[in-house]
Amino acid sequence: MFGYLLLVALVTLGLAAGSFFLIHSLVLQGRISAYDGKGYFMVLMFVAVFISGGVAWFVGQPAVPVDLAEGEIARSSVGVLFSVAVGITALALGLLNIKLQKQFL
Repeated sequence: MFGYLLLVALVTLGLAAGSFFLIHSLVLQGRISAYDGKGYFMVLMFVAVFISGGVAWFVGQPAVPVDLAEGEIARSSVGVLFSVAVGITALALGLLNIKLQKQFL
């Protein structure tokens, strides 16, 4: 289970880091404003969490269906919830760090 959650976290963080560096570079180049960049980053993070949640769901499904005991949650469901939690954390940190650098003359 630990390896599965580690895989889900790596996929989610990889997509989040790629999205952050793409948007942050556009903001630093002046091609988009920091305000617009935060909005684009939020949309990219929704897509990233959707993709990583899908990966978590399909990787977490057992090859042979298993009956779960009362109150037990499926591995794939835990993976999707973990993917959402990691994505929300990455979104919060990314929104705090997207800003223009001060230009000194």
